[in-house]
Amino acid sequence: MSRHRKPLILICVLLCLTACSSLIESLEPPSVKISALRLDDLSLTQQSFALTFAVENPNPFPIPVKAVEYGVGLAGESFASGSTEDAFTIPASGDTEFSLTVNTNLVQTAQALSQLLLRSSATNIDYDLKGNFQVNLPFVDAIPFDHKGEVKLQR
Repeated sequence: MSRHRKPLILICVLLCLTACSSLIESLEPPSVKISALRLDDLSLTQQSFALTFAVENPNPFPIPVKAVEYGVGLAGESFASGSTEDAFTIPASGDTEFSLTVNTNLVQTAQALSQLLLRSSATNIDYDLKGNFQVNLPFVDAIPFDHKGEVKLQR
């Protein structure tokens, strides 16, 4: 009986690997954009911004995210980069939001920050967003994202 089980187990493993391989090939990257940018705190030494990201999953299966690495440019200037390990799930064929707080140093971001604060609150700010999702999917290391758009600075 064990002679018959080994080929059956091998066939099952091969079918699972084939299914996982087709999942990877059909994976469409989620779209990610900044939906809100809010200045929370402004002092002489440090500024605190809240960034909210809107994520849309075009795939018919959920994507469990375990970490996000990101880089944000505002008005053509490098603004913030980093990573967060706040886990969340992007629903199948759905959307979600996640937020993070970015602390900047006036010395490092003086030029970009002055450009942002001199603009009126009605003006949208160009942004460039790049990064990747670290996910809990078999055989998938990371899912990259890249988006350019505009967002209104809220104070």
